[in-house]
Amino acid sequence: MKKSMRSKRKKKPTVMKSCGDNFICASKVTVPEYNRTVILAQVPDENVASVVIAVMPLESSVTLQQIFPLLNGTYSNHGKMFLNNKKVESAVAVTSYTLEILPDGCSNSLITTVYLLHNWRQKRGLEQVGDLVNTLEQVLKTNENTVFMSMNGTGRAGTMLAFFQAMAQVQKGKEVNPEETMEKLRAERCGVVDNAEQYGTVHKAMAFWFKNKSNSAETQKIV
Repeated sequence: MKKSMRSKRKKKPTVMKSCGDNFICASKVTVPEYNRTVILAQVPDENVASVVIAVMPLESSVTLQQIFPLLNGTYSNHGKMFLNNKKVESAVAVTSYTLEILPDGCSNSLITTVYLLHNWRQKRGLEQVGDLVNTLEQVLKTNENTVFMSMNGTGRAGTMLAFFQAMAQVQKGKEVNPEETMEKLRAERCGVVDNAEQYGTVHKAMAFWFKNKSNSAETQKIV
């Protein structure tokens, strides 16, 4: 009986240590059609190639400048870790930072791209989804470990992940079932996608993506 009860317990979130005594809670989430690690988190600390952040300016007491250098050609040190900003690119609603990361004692540096979506309000959906779609397309093409971040690591981060999983399914020729996708994601991280408005953003982003990928006149009318 005890063994059976233990087997039914849900997977605990991964606790990933950061600097000193600070820590954050993150969940590794399984995306069946994407054979890489995907993490929903508040602050990441794992070897990843892409980090997508949806946070408004002044939303958090922790600024991006405290996490990594924001200007091209600048650098910072976090304990024994060296961070060098190699490139900054900006669009209307997203800024990307290419960071070189060199942990102490390592001869080879890591390259991580951080995408900041800076016009997406907490607890809300996203009105203009073009930059979101373009960003996640780039992340999908890298085919490497990924982190999706937001203030609480569930609402906007979960919305991005739900859309990302749908993209991965389509790329593999699989049928997309949004309700089933949401149930599976929430089984791994409670609270993924805060509300109906964010759920609508997933559908809106999918429609935008299909429109960009299709030459069909009928498909062009959906957005």
